[in-house]
Amino acid sequence: MNAEKLFFPDPQMRFNDLKNWEPLLKDQEKKRSSSSASPKKPPTTLRESFESDEDGRREGNVTEVNGNRVAIFRHGKNLFGIQANCPHAGGPLYKGDIEELPDGSLCIRCPWHSWCFQLSTGKCIWPSGQNDVTVTVYPVHRRKSDQAVLVGFDSFHKKYFSDRDF
Repeated sequence: MNAEKLFFPDPQMRFNDLKNWEPLLKDQEKKRSSSSASPKKPPTTLRESFESDEDGRREGNVTEVNGNRVAIFRHGKNLFGIQANCPHAGGPLYKGDIEELPDGSLCIRCPWHSWCFQLSTGKCIWPSGQNDVTVTVYPVHRRKSDQAVLVGFDSFHKKYFSDRDF
């Protein structure tokens, strides 16, 4: 299916430079399950876990590719791309928290009003009753030769075409 997509690289983004959320999620779950082992209260959100992260970054990456703003997230070896802003009120999804759902899938929680969207499908999972609201999901992969991050689209953006006759 991805073979039918047009993939555009972000010239500045490299796979190894992306924040890897996988260990952060595992560490958060470990802290929740062993709260009696530590006198310090475990973080209630992944954002609080980031406060102690060595590089201080507390968000995903955002880029403009093929005329679209795309939020990019790395979880282990997997890359996820979704539209950069929440359809509810325009909140910056790339600044949201990634959470693991009971079924093992991942969602992004908007930092403004806590709306949650599955990273793999774009489906709104919170608040309830918003099943018709989705975010655009973009296939993302890395080019092995130089670790470049590539974002897939069905076609070129309309800005690359002109209505003028020559």
